[in-house]
Amino acid sequence: MGFRLDINGLRAIAVIAVVLFHFNESWLPGGYAGVDVFFVISGYLMTGIVFSRLQKNNLSLIGFYAARARRILPTLSILCLVLLLLAWFFLSPPDYETLGLHVASSATFISNVIFWRESGYFDAAAHEKWLLHTWSLSVEWQFYMLYPIILLLFSKIFNLKQISRIVAVGTLLGFVFCVFASYYWPNPSFYLLPTRAWEMLLGGLAFLYPLSTTDSRKSILAWCGFILIILSYLLIADGVTWPGYLALFPVAGAFLIIVANKQDFIVTNNLPFQYIGKASYSIYLWHWPIVVFINYTGGSGSISFALIGIVTSIAVGFISYYLIENNLSKLNSKYVNRIVFVLFSIVLSSSLFINANKGITNRVDDSYFQLMDKLVMPTRDNGYCFYSFLISEEVVGETEGTSCLLGNKKASANTILFGDSFGGHYEPFWDVIFSKNNLSIKSITTNWCFPSLEKSFPGPVNHPAYHQCQINRAYVASNMASYKNIILAGSWRNIYEEGYTNEVIEFANYSVAQGANVFIMASPTSYDTNVLKRFSNSLFNEQFAFDLSQMPKSKDILTREVNFLLADYATRTNHVYFIKRQEMFESSDSFALNGMTIPYSLDGGHISLEGAKQAAKLFMSNNTDVYLQLLKETK
Repeated sequence: MGFRLDINGLRAIAVIAVVLFHFNESWLPGGYAGVDVFFVISGYLMTGIVFSRLQKNNLSLIGFYAARARRILPTLSILCLVLLLLAWFFLSPPDYETLGLHVASSATFISNVIFWRESGYFDAAAHEKWLLHTWSLSVEWQFYMLYPIILLLFSKIFNLKQISRIVAVGTLLGFVFCVFASYYWPNPSFYLLPTRAWEMLLGGLAFLYPLSTTDSRKSILAWCGFILIILSYLLIADGVTWPGYLALFPVAGAFLIIVANKQDFIVTNNLPFQYIGKASYSIYLWHWPIVVFINYTGGSGSISFALIGIVTSIAVGFISYYLIENNLSKLNSKYVNRIVFVLFSIVLSSSLFINANKGITNRVDDSYFQLMDKLVMPTRDNGYCFYSFLISEEVVGETEGTSCLLGNKKASANTILFGDSFGGHYEPFWDVIFSKNNLSIKSITTNWCFPSLEKSFPGPVNHPAYHQCQINRAYVASNMASYKNIILAGSWRNIYEEGYTNEVIEFANYSVAQGANVFIMASPTSYDTNVLKRFSNSLFNEQFAFDLSQMPKSKDILTREVNFLLADYATRTNHVYFIKRQEMFESSDSFALNGMTIPYSLDGGHISLEGAKQAAKLFMSNNTDVYLQLLKETK
């Protein structure tokens, strides 16, 4: 196949969208669909290569794989080596250990599986994973591995025309499966090949069924394709089920531009897009670590930092293209194969060594790990009740999820802590208080399960946590008469954004009507970044200065508003009490421990196990009316 200007320009349309989205999602809400455009391009090119060689009866699988490796691995390996080298000086052992795993999985093209397994409610923030973007390379490589084998096997049974029809049927079935799977299994559907293969197969159809038409009709097709892609970038918001049926729009748009085959299409055949298109792979590879670096230095959300990051990504991408991709393309393939093998061996061995040695722990002393062990989420694995289906392996059931006690576990409980993970993070808080007063409290907390009597659920309804949540709610509703006090805690900002705040209030009213006292806990400060990560890295490397007062917290505007809304409701309702932030947390939002100033915040939303304990001590020492009222009603 000859070099196609339209496809090269289409690469630019894809990579520009992805880069803009990653540096500032509000600039191009659906920019992540640029990856889907890349998939269509890859499918077209791979189908062209494989079918052309099948026609000539000279398809060599080893030659095919070697060519793909020469294209992908050199730049990826250099990126990984640079990250591993710099991370030695800047990343704490836990983060370095994680990077080792991610480098190894990226180099072996299984990172999509790793990131899928890590995804979920307590997924480390995407902006902290230096190689998250390699999931798409892994999907493509897996397609490259399987596609030619399948076509080669089919060629033993069918002729090429029949195989083309099989590809068409496979595309349709793949799309139907994608729509179905995206709804029922959203996380794996985003990351894994089975729900992405149809996009590459559709690109293959553009090669197998080329259009022969007039130049004016080619223009119409190309413009229609471009409009579909741009509308996808502008109108499809982050957070929708993806890929799903909506992925058809950018994918069809890319298909139309490719099948139009209009080499003088002004949108794709212009000087800037041609240059960017050539360097698109390198730009894509290098831009994401720059996004993560800006986040690590506290610059996320800044327009100036985003602009600097975009310019830097393009500049580094062009340098990478000309120094690595362009130069290697001029060398003998056997020589390049040796270079690829050496680079791959170094990357894989070093990353596995780093991961196996826990990020090289001798770079810090034992006190670091002793502290970090306290700054975690309370779960059943560390002695609490939070019934997390994402941190631990749990089983749906009433006995397991509704029978856990805190405080004096030998005493009978007349108080329930009820809520989602924000109820879970307060468990050490209540454990300290009830232990101090020789009392018992039952905690019923599960992922996404905010206090309600309805079936509403902000998480995926196919998740086991959904079924556990319904059990929890049914238990609380039917056993309300057995308890004098109900303590409610939840991610109030997220619940408000989902439109469920009224359900919380209705639940509180129902509890009061059943004779219970209701205590609503304020949500802690919402930060825009993972506070513990910033704090942890500042302990390891002083260059990462940690100043909690400077951490961005635009999310907290709405959190405070919803806290105020619930506090106002409590003041107007008998037997409903609101526990304010200032009654639990220091004004600095940090506490002193072993001569150190430590943030309460864990991941920017939840508080840590030790943070909850320290908050309990402050709450008891304040002797507030709410605390005294709770003790009165509990005893």
